[in-house]
Amino acid sequence: MRLEALSALDVLSSCNVSPLAPGSRPTCTPLDEYPFPLLATILAPEAVLLTSCVLIRQNLIDKTLERRDHLELQINLLAEREATRSLRILQKIAEHLAVRDIEDCKEDELARETSVDQIAQI
Repeated sequence: MRLEALSALDVLSSCNVSPLAPGSRPTCTPLDEYPFPLLATILAPEAVLLTSCVLIRQNLIDKTLERRDHLELQINLLAEREATRSLRILQKIAEHLAVRDIEDCKEDELARETSVDQIAQI
């Protein structure tokens, strides 16, 4: 409601309105001379088209980034699976050679499969 009142006030202020003069009609004088309204008429659709093109391009970029993020997630999950497999093999070699682990973490803690569902819930 406030915006409409300000818009109406702006339109009335740009017109020569004399409500106090009896019998006179409000007349609007052009704010700009001839070439400027034509230029505004030409540039308005151009601005709309340019804005549409920018939004379409941003949408395509967002889709590309989403695909890249999904691919990166798949690569990271495969790398984590390979690291887990390597740790299992290394544990079996250590058991076979009777090498003891002196670290504080449990032996099977890092060698367990990581559930994708657990990662998605975090």
